Amino acid sequence: MLAATRINADTEILVADGRSFPDILRQSSTDTDLVFLGMAAPGDNFEEYYESLQKRTSQLPTTVFVLAGENLDFEQVIL
Repeated sequence: MLAATRINADTEILVADGRSFPDILRQSSTDTDLVFLGMAAPGDNFEEYYESLQKRTSQLPTTVFVLAGENLDFEQVIL
């Protein structure tokens, strides 16, 4: 999909290998130019969820939070 849209980006598959998600996020994203981070629907306690996102990403570079429909065919939308 990246090649078809002529986006110059690298992808990388990360294996948890016993690490927690916050550790993986911090270790793999601190030296990047831009972070795209999928997010869950906030639910009833939006304030707590928002504070959690802010805490988790406070030391990261520019971060884009992405909330998408589960049944969305991205190739059909983007290409």
